[in-house]
Formats: sequence, structure tokens, C-alpha cells
Amino acid sequence: MSRSTRKFGFMRSRGISLLILTADIVWIVLGVYLAYEFRYGFSMSIDAVRSCLSMFGETTIAAVLVWTFLSMVMKLDGFQGGWSFRSVTSDLFVGAFLLMAFLLAHGYLTREYQSRLVFIYFGFVALVGFLVIRCLAWRVLRSRHLATSLRRVVILGAGRIARELSAKINRHPEMCWQVVGYLCPDAENSFPAVAGGNAQVVPTLDVAGFLAAHRVDEIIVAMANPPRQTLNLVAQCRRLGIRVLVVPQAYELYVSRPSLAELDGLPLITIDQ
Repeated sequence: MSRSTRKFGFMRSRGISLLILTADIVWIVLGVYLAYEFRYGFSMSIDAVRSCLSMFGETTIAAVLVWTFLSMVMKLDGFQGGWSFRSVTSDLFVGAFLLMAFLLAHGYLTREYQSRLVFIYFGFVALVGFLVIRCLAWRVLRSRHLATSLRRVVILGAGRIARELSAKINRHPEMCWQVVGYLCPDAENSFPAVAGGNAQVVPTLDVAGFLAAHRVDEIIVAMANPPRQTLNLVAQCRRLGIRVLVVPQAYELYVSRPSLAELDGLPLITIDQ
């Protein structure tokens, strides 16, 4: 994978994560005030805001700092491992629990009186708000309004790895990728291809032009043993400005989170599982 390709995809993903974290921080501030209003009555006045800041200003700052740390460490943007409502809810519950544990411990150690009912209200409001923020982000990323900004991707391959790759792309809308077809080379030096869903047999020399005509932005090589004509296709795609990504041939070895060692400049991959 080229450095520019990694930058384009993952910088966009990080930008979305940063927007979600920013929304979380804003919601934490609002959540503290809402919890205060729940506890002491809905006056919605300037005096109430001042009183809330006086009583819970330091707690709010601490909550923002702790949640920012937890978000970075636990990857609480909602897309870690692929979007799943159940896993997102579970991760947020754990994160909110740790946040509340810290705030309660902080209040106990500082010996300052702060209503425990406000903390309970805040914990509930914060958890619901965090979940809503991620659901809205997912809906926006899935909306048709962003269809024109999606990167059109073609997968080279039709086996298990290609199918798994397509499923993973579908579970990660924050990458802004759209699989528009597959390419599957055969022994007759041609590609029974695919972009757009209509199967066509395209000679090897014409595949790159075929992809450019269908406005394909990236091609991902997901084959265990790509044939020789694949190398020619990769070179043509790069000349036409189509980015090329490659799934490592030993893909099964990488899914177990290996560690990297080095022996006198020779890289070695340690497989623990």
C-alpha cells in the first residue's frame, strides 16, 4: 500500500473520528448542565448556568479530559472492528462506566460536596448522547448525499479473501469506499469483469482503460497467487492515476495481530496465536 493511499483513506477516517470526539466533548458540557437542571429544577436561566459552572466546572473539565483519553485508548468512535450497534453500545457503556468511576473517585478524594444524583443523571444522559452521536454519524455516512464523495473501488479476485474484504469495507463507512465490482483473471489472458454489476469479458490490455472509463478510483488486489498479467494491470492502473492496494499473500498470518522482530536488519513476524 502506497503512502499516499494510506494518507487519503485513513486521514479521512481520523477526521471523522475527530469530529465525533468533538461532538462528544460538546455533549459532555451540555450533559453536565442538563443533569444539573434535572436535579435542581428546570429554570433555564443565566443564574442556573453560573451556579452549574461554579459547582461542576472542574468536574466538567475533568470529564472532558478523561473521555478524550478513553476515546483515544479504547477507540470509542464507533467504527473500531466494523460498525455494529451491539458492540458500539457495549464499548460506550464500558467507557461511560470508567468515566463515572473516575468522577466519583475524584469527588470523594477532593472532599467537595457534589450531588451524587447529578452524577447519576449525567451518566445516563452522556451514554445516550454518545450513542445518538454515533448513530447519526453512521446514518450520514450511509446517506445518498455523500454518494458522490465515495471512492469507487474494484476488487481483483473472487475468492474468500475478496468476499471478506468486501464485507469489511461495507462495515466501515468511515473509509468512504464503495465496491462497484470485481475482476477475476482467467487462463485465456482476459478478465471476465465487472464494474457496475454487468459481467463483461475484457482483454488484459484493455482492463485499465475499462476501469478508467467507469471512474474507478482504486483497485485492491485480493488474490493469494495473482497471475503474471496482474502485474501488467497494476502498472497500467498506476499510469492512469488509479491507486492500487494489495492484500498480503499471507493474509491469514496477519489477522492474529502479529508482532514484528528484527534480526540484523531481517524483519521477522512473530505469530502468537
